Amino acid sequence: MTIPKNIKIFFIGYNKTATTSIHTLFSSLGYECTHNAVKWELEKFQVFSDTGSVPFIKFDKSNIYNGNGNYDTQNEVTDFEVFIKLYNQYPDAIYILNTRSLKNWLISRYKHGYSRVPSGTRNWAWPINEKLTIKWIHDREKYFNNIVKFFSNKIEKLI
Repeated sequence: MTIPKNIKIFFIGYNKTATTSIHTLFSSLGYECTHNAVKWELEKFQVFSDTGSVPFIKFDKSNIYNGNGNYDTQNEVTDFEVFIKLYNQYPDAIYILNTRSLKNWLISRYKHGYSRVPSGTRNWAWPINEKLTIKWIHDREKYFNNIVKFFSNKIEKLI
């Protein structure tokens, strides 16, 4: 099955959930793909395999949250609010909530962070600590719950 060029495909799970493999697969099938959410050019690409990096995209919160539900929003723009902006702009797109087991996801995230730091330095995922782990688990759970709630009356739009 070929997906028409005018239909966008957004993988809306977090990073470390096969986003590189997804990118490689769709690129090999001839789709215009991007794996770098920081440099998204929404009109240029059809497949967005790293939607989980949306926190790096800065939007004015007033332009994102649609107010059509009781979603858990704070003072800063959340991953979910950025997703709402994408959905409002592309309601006919295909949305895929890619995921993996919590344990494997946490291990992969920490390994990814460790592999990107010179010895003895810190970054977004290193060093391993309980506070960061708890935050990641909480953020992921809240995001996934909001996605499921958002799609509850349009379940055919979510894979």
